Amino acid sequence: MGATASSASPQRHLVFFVYEAWGKHIAVAVRCWEYVTDNSFIIAGHMRSLCNFAARVVKMRPNILITLFTTPTFYDRVQTELRRNFTDQDSSLLGHIRTIALPRDDTTPLDSSVLLNAFADAYEKLVNLQPVRCVKTGTDIESVCSPDAVLVDFFGRAPIEAVRRTSKKPVKVLFWFACSATSLFCVCGPERQGGKGNLRARSEEIAKLTGVSVEEAAGQITLTGKGSLIRMPGLPPMYDYEVQPQRPIAPAALLGGVNLRTYDTMAECDGLVFAGPECYEPEAIATLRDWLAESSRPVYACGPLIPSGAQAAAFEKLEGSDATKVESFLDAKVASHGKHTVLYISFGTIFFPMEPEKLAAFLEIAMEKKIPFILNHSSPYIPLPDFVTDKLSSYPDCLVTKWCPQQLVLSHSATGFFLTHAGHNSVTEAMTEGVPLICWPFILDQATNAARISDRLQNGYELFQVRSGPGLQPAYRLGKAPEGTLEAFSAEAQQVLSKAFGEDGQRRRANAQRLKQRIMQAWGENGSSQKAIEDFLTSVAGDEAPRGFFSSLSAWL
Repeated sequence: MGATASSASPQRHLVFFVYEAWGKHIAVAVRCWEYVTDNSFIIAGHMRSLCNFAARVVKMRPNILITLFTTPTFYDRVQTELRRNFTDQDSSLLGHIRTIALPRDDTTPLDSSVLLNAFADAYEKLVNLQPVRCVKTGTDIESVCSPDAVLVDFFGRAPIEAVRRTSKKPVKVLFWFACSATSLFCVCGPERQGGKGNLRARSEEIAKLTGVSVEEAAGQITLTGKGSLIRMPGLPPMYDYEVQPQRPIAPAALLGGVNLRTYDTMAECDGLVFAGPECYEPEAIATLRDWLAESSRPVYACGPLIPSGAQAAAFEKLEGSDATKVESFLDAKVASHGKHTVLYISFGTIFFPMEPEKLAAFLEIAMEKKIPFILNHSSPYIPLPDFVTDKLSSYPDCLVTKWCPQQLVLSHSATGFFLTHAGHNSVTEAMTEGVPLICWPFILDQATNAARISDRLQNGYELFQVRSGPGLQPAYRLGKAPEGTLEAFSAEAQQVLSKAFGEDGQRRRANAQRLKQRIMQAWGENGSSQKAIEDFLTSVAGDEAPRGFFSSLSAWL
């Protein structure tokens, strides 16, 4: 990456700072379950989508310079993700995005003070037109011009404070949210919309009365339901504890601290940028707009943010050694089983079923039904048990990988269904390719995604018998409590797989394909995502896109 913006004279300077704190929190949480971790395997979905957002910005406005702050661990992955967005014809614009790795202390994953202090120092240098050193490359990056706007992660209160304290001119600070908009109501929303109200005030009051920490109190509020029926925009009614469908993966104080920082960041920001399409959750986006309009703050739904084209596919294959094997497997299954016959199974880079016997039962049922599948086990925190591996060793129509080119799999004609934790990136990528889902949610936005997909959109299914902990209380949509036993889960899995690869699955695939078409329209001229990103750029940069841009954008997509 070049050290300056080179090919154009920048008139506006945007700073993006999204760090891997969520991954670090999860890593430490999993240590509590006595599994070994390796932080180098994590790349948070919010960073990946931000790279793609940055690429769109400089393509739409070549007069914009972006400084993207990351960490040494993420630096190479960020560079690769950025390159996926550019062809030989527009590669000069890649120099308009300068990636700078800031120091952090990886020996204490929960303590981000080194990184946050480094950001504050680096931002002040940008304001004062001083160079900033990238600790990964040792290169000094020139400031060129002072920042005009900043995007921070959804728990970025400290960076917001640094920007407010240091800037010498008005600088907009926007909240970057790479999760479903609906899930934001769970933590930050007003009580009338299924939220917790003023989480900061409530947490401080409970802490004062009980003597626990404010973070512990926030965890009690956000992770422990009272059995109240809540109605979030665009979702079926559910009990408040159903947004935490499984045992918490970390102590209440740890997750409560994350939720509290999210609330504070939301309260302090000048607007929201979502990495998702408005057509996926229109009611939630509309309600958020109305709510934030009360404080004159805009909402921009700018997704999906997924690179496409030959260069995107080529760089995705370079990310792991299994790509050729995966593609060959899919090609072979089209020939032997036909289109839409493969089940793709992946729970992302962090999550994996804490009850592996249920996953083993699911795989056994798939094998009994002679369903070919790919099992992607990329989580370094929870090993694949030997008894699961033993079951798979004698089944010829399966492939087990530690890394999978997910966009390749989802775009392949062999793929029929996607068994997923229902995280934002996975859901977005599946929707973009029109692939129906089977949801195995663990926490927050995964739970709201699962409800939307299975109930409102009817382009997938939700597994209820995977629930544990608070999730074993009555489920509103079931009219009873899930049993959560292996026997009950096996019966549910049998039913869901029969439906998915039968007539009902064809209907849900058709629904998924219709949603795909709406998503494609969102990036067309006058589409909702195209308009949202243009409104965002007008707000922070003030000028208009080059003539003829939208026709070239459609070709790029």
